[in-house]
Amino acid sequence: MDNTERMRSIQEMVQYFGKIAADRRAHGAEDLITALVEAEGEGEKLEEWEVLGFCMLLLIAGNETTTNLIGNVLNIVATRPHLWRQLRSDRSLVEMVIEETLRYESPVQRIARTTARDVELSDVRIPKGDVVMVYFGAANRDPSEFPNPDEFRLDRDLRNHVAFGMGIHYCLGAPLARAEAKITLNAFLDRFSGITPGEASAVRQTMTPVVFGFQQLPLVLERG
Repeated sequence: MDNTERMRSIQEMVQYFGKIAADRRAHGAEDLITALVEAEGEGEKLEEWEVLGFCMLLLIAGNETTTNLIGNVLNIVATRPHLWRQLRSDRSLVEMVIEETLRYESPVQRIARTTARDVELSDVRIPKGDVVMVYFGAANRDPSEFPNPDEFRLDRDLRNHVAFGMGIHYCLGAPLARAEAKITLNAFLDRFSGITPGEASAVRQTMTPVVFGFQQLPLVLERG
């Protein structure tokens, strides 16, 4: 998909959400978009662009990132048969595999932030209003925090990985993403005795440097 197609797709999604928002203002429903159009703070409601922007953010952030997390998990276990066997015999390792995948192959690799004030970091002065590119993927491979960072291991202290951000910018959807990945991996473990890479080569997505996932991930699933 080139930039022209991408912009056309975005415009179509904005129009789609605009129609739904208009319908919810007129009729209401028991859903999130109704909550957004009816939300009020200090006597003011959200403007149209804020409602549509929120809908777009939820659709993309809650879909693509979790899809890439699940794809990365499946690729890791498919290329490590011993790990699949471990998981089949000890389901308590499922959450550890998901957390280490978040660190090892962070679905969101980077994001831009604007400095709210002048700041000095590692002897570098960053003026207020500058755009800073924060690399979560690099932070999660920091050897001072994670020894032998290029190894996939289940014996790490992963409390400080930043795959979901940190502080006031911590991802609100993190619990849902973890739950979806856990349910998916357990479902595969219930149903399949083995998982291996397919004959065709896996293809990483290259449309954007922000996320890390697959465009194609052929797998062979064995029924036991």
